[in-house]
Amino acid sequence: MQTLPPFAVPPVVFQFRALATLAGRLPLGGQREIVLAVLLAARLGRDAMAPSDLLAAARRVRAARARSWYASLALPPIVRSISLRVVQASETGSLAEFRLALGDMLAQIADHLDGASRSELKRLLLALAEDS
Repeated sequence: MQTLPPFAVPPVVFQFRALATLAGRLPLGGQREIVLAVLLAARLGRDAMAPSDLLAAARRVRAARARSWYASLALPPIVRSISLRVVQASETGSLAEFRLALGDMLAQIADHLDGASRSELKRLLLALAEDS
């Protein structure tokens, strides 16, 4: 293992590699769009736990853009409604609400995910539980 010089920028680690890989392997359409919706929800959740809280105005802008993006996807009605609950929870900044919405999302779409992707979401849910 090589140590970095003191002036080096540490490497960026993407937390949701399995979700992104799964989305990349799937053909265009239904299941891929569901996985992409989950990936966006996971990223919103990760950002909600950031040490520096986003300003309410920034959360509103991000939520509006996420809603717009979700509207462009061809999602089943149940996934769409849960996705919008996730966005609403990210807008309010309530980690408890977000954890519940993301847990519901995982329960509804678990059969669309592989084991590694489910594991990433479960780790996020545990981290959200610790933070709230």
